[in-house]
Amino acid sequence: MWGSRAVSGWRRWSELIERLVAEGQRQGEVREGPVARVGVPVFATLHGYADLAATGMLPPELAEGGLDDVIAFILRGCAPDARA
Repeated sequence: MWGSRAVSGWRRWSELIERLVAEGQRQGEVREGPVARVGVPVFATLHGYADLAATGMLPPELAEGGLDDVIAFILRGCAPDARA
């Protein structure tokens, strides 16, 4: 199924995203909750974008600046709930 390099890469990215989410929570910039519940959608979104870009599935005009848009969307989605 998955080779050891893929698993190792997944772990590194997973750990990095968990650290970033936890730091964002400490600073009040990321919503509270279990780090994995916040981090998995972030990881899945970035992974999906990277896969689309790497396989040429994105039009060139979206691939070039699209990552900035994806990150901005993630940051808005991870922001603390204004109603709280």
